[in-house]
Amino acid sequence: MTTLHLTNAFHADSGGIRTMYLALLQQAEQEQRRCTLVVPGECDDVQRLGRFTAIQHVRAPRSPAFDRRYRLILPHRFFTGGALQRIVAAERPQVIEVCDKYSLCYFAGVLRRRRSRAGFGPTLIGHSCERLDDNMRAFITGHPVGARVARRYLGQAYIGLFDAHIANSQYTADELHRAMQAPHIRPVYVSPPGVHAMRAALPGARMTARRQMVNRLGIPSAAHVLLYAGRLSAEKAVDLLPRVAARLAGQRWPVHLLIAGDGPERTRLE
Repeated sequence: MTTLHLTNAFHADSGGIRTMYLALLQQAEQEQRRCTLVVPGECDDVQRLGRFTAIQHVRAPRSPAFDRRYRLILPHRFFTGGALQRIVAAERPQVIEVCDKYSLCYFAGVLRRRRSRAGFGPTLIGHSCERLDDNMRAFITGHPVGARVARRYLGQAYIGLFDAHIANSQYTADELHRAMQAPHIRPVYVSPPGVHAMRAALPGARMTARRQMVNRLGIPSAAHVLLYAGRLSAEKAVDLLPRVAARLAGQRWPVHLLIAGDGPERTRLE
């Protein structure tokens, strides 16, 4: 099986989604399965990772707001003769998965219409790694109208573009289920893209990692450590971290707050 994956949430220093896709590509290479990731870049380029896997960079402008480290593949690249159509024609994937609710999702709509006319084409999967209502609340408005707009957009525009959906958690899936309406009823599967659960659960591995971390940073071994690893962005509610640490410290616990990440909220946190 050949799969094609598209996302705008990817740059050289981006976080969880980038990590997830790099792990997916690594596994595909090990299984000798053709897998290509399409992401925005400064110019059109192909990065060959192995015999079976590659990252296709499509020239795209920087995001005009929120976090300008990201670039956005915009709809004018979707149509006949555009970079995305050329990639699909060259790869001929059986499955196309799109992780984007704002721009690239409409490329799935273009492919869906073409498939309807031709009578054949790839299966189209929408991948949700965050909730739209959370992003509305973080970046646009906390008023209830924001949540209503998000639900209407999902139910009337986004969900029906795909044959099925994957969500990174039940919390994310719940938003899709609540927004879904006829005739766009689609299955939603939950697949957390995290670390290997069994290995992470081993007490010995956790304690070894903790000991190495506190020794490296000079933290007393008896101290409580609050660790955040991820993008420093408004929708992550990272402003809660110093308040949580202060509250724990107020209970006379020795507390150290460690933040591993970068993003628009870094300056405010510092």
